[in-house]
Amino acid sequence: MLLMKKRLKTMKFIYEISTFICVCISVLISKTKCDDVLVFTDNDFNENIKKQHVVLVKFFSPGCGHCKALAPEFEKAASILRFNNPPVALAEVDCTSTGQTTCNKFGVKGYPSLKVFSDGELLYAYDGPRDADGIVAYMKMKLSPGSQELKTLEQFDSCLEDIDNVVIGFFENHDSELYKSFRRLADTQKQHYRFAYTFSNRIMTKYGYRNDVVLFRSKKLQTKQEQSQLRYDGKPTLYEMRSWLTASYHGLVGYRTHSNREQFEAPFIVAYCDVEFSGKPTDTRYWRNRVMAVARKYAKGPRRITFAISDASEFRQELLDFDLDPSAEKPLVAARDDSQRRYAMRTDFSIEALEKFVEDLLDGSMKPYIKSDPLPLNDDGLVKVVVRTNFDEIVNDPTKDVLLELYASWCQVCKHVAEKLEEVAEKLKNETGIVFARMDVTTNDLPRPYYIKGYPSLYFATKNSKSSPKLYQGGFTVRDFLQFVAAESSDPLNGYDRKGQKLSFIAFHLYSDMSTSVSRVTSSPNGIQNVIRDVNHHILKKELDGVRPKSRDSRKYSNQSPDKEIDTVAHFLRQFYNI
Repeated sequence: MLLMKKRLKTMKFIYEISTFICVCISVLISKTKCDDVLVFTDNDFNENIKKQHVVLVKFFSPGCGHCKALAPEFEKAASILRFNNPPVALAEVDCTSTGQTTCNKFGVKGYPSLKVFSDGELLYAYDGPRDADGIVAYMKMKLSPGSQELKTLEQFDSCLEDIDNVVIGFFENHDSELYKSFRRLADTQKQHYRFAYTFSNRIMTKYGYRNDVVLFRSKKLQTKQEQSQLRYDGKPTLYEMRSWLTASYHGLVGYRTHSNREQFEAPFIVAYCDVEFSGKPTDTRYWRNRVMAVARKYAKGPRRITFAISDASEFRQELLDFDLDPSAEKPLVAARDDSQRRYAMRTDFSIEALEKFVEDLLDGSMKPYIKSDPLPLNDDGLVKVVVRTNFDEIVNDPTKDVLLELYASWCQVCKHVAEKLEEVAEKLKNETGIVFARMDVTTNDLPRPYYIKGYPSLYFATKNSKSSPKLYQGGFTVRDFLQFVAAESSDPLNGYDRKGQKLSFIAFHLYSDMSTSVSRVTSSPNGIQNVIRDVNHHILKKELDGVRPKSRDSRKYSNQSPDKEIDTVAHFLRQFYNI
């Protein structure tokens, strides 16, 4: 028996030691993961950013739901990329506390915002994946050489066989400003465009370029209607070279694909057909030349518009969104204007029909095509159902503040947020100036200035800010939503103060008369004293449901400035009645 007790005691000791060791290891691992993400503040950002050759910086808010989802992926990526060759640092800046000035400096307007820096200089906004593997792959791609060196004529000719156009630099040495700007251009734009360069005297002699940068059209895209080679003749600066590249790369009628579609800026017109460049692309060339005949007339000036061709099968869903049949024999034509409104050409394709379509688009005589779900038959719920055709009626109602959730039907997080909005709407059902609403953006067109930041994206459009709604960056709990609406609403809520604290009976009574108090404050130099006197009157002269004040001394509140009156009274009430 004694031996068994000793064994049990020994086993218990071993268990406790093992547990302690496991906890220590867990803490150390957690600490290591956190340490892989550098923390920059206003005080050290400029100094620390210069210490890293390449660094991906996350500008975030601790309460942001998207930020919380990104955090573990960002940490995993940091742990991998710190061992990359060359290493990539990942850092974060808290825009709500220690990094507010830095966030403002770099124009951070939404959370999380990711930006890539090199040797202390901002290169570009990160637009890649938000999972660990995607971040790692994206950053490795960004660190790969921006351009390839062409040493032989065979390599040069092979480079031109690709379907994409290519920008090639011809240099005699590494010392020229043009060469340095070209390499920097290639490094910053390699995810969008192809680049190559050569020091070969043989290649330069054959093509007649020295110390030049030239845009070469792909042999598959060359046509007699535009130059197949376009020489850059501007200043050797990164800004001017980038502007030239953006304006010239795709030519009169570019080949638009899923991978490059963001490069075609509105207003633009797309002709969809069966695109085939292998073998003899007679049909593709035939239709593209006809689009080009119209595009030449709108290539410059105030009536400039972008043209492109796209493969109808690749963009099948986009055609369906325009209510166009992807199986049509002739090219289908669709467009977007500066406001991203959509238009579709409903007549058979011809040069004359396309030109009329362009003219109608530019002079505003054509009605846009609007994709919208049917109006809901019964919309008596606390959270309104918004479709495109009733968007203005509900969301842009100038008499209401509207919290709008933009969601996708397949998004599980969106469903969770919808449940929380129902709960908040129930709590605020007596607030007549507040509306909660949802819209499925996969089946309804989304008007500007709204855009999808991720699913779900939530916006708060107050009465006086319909043209500039505020993107919601907080958490997804009932408390988060309640505090946000209470703080941001145009008028104070009836049952909650500006911090989202529920008001007691007496607090509600006084708080509901704030508009009168504000009027007294603004019309009298002794306005705040009048408000405090009103509060004291209620405290001293009325029975307040048996609630006794902690103190009756209101003198410490009498020096507040008038514009702080509402917060002062709310704070005063909480101090007296333990609200």
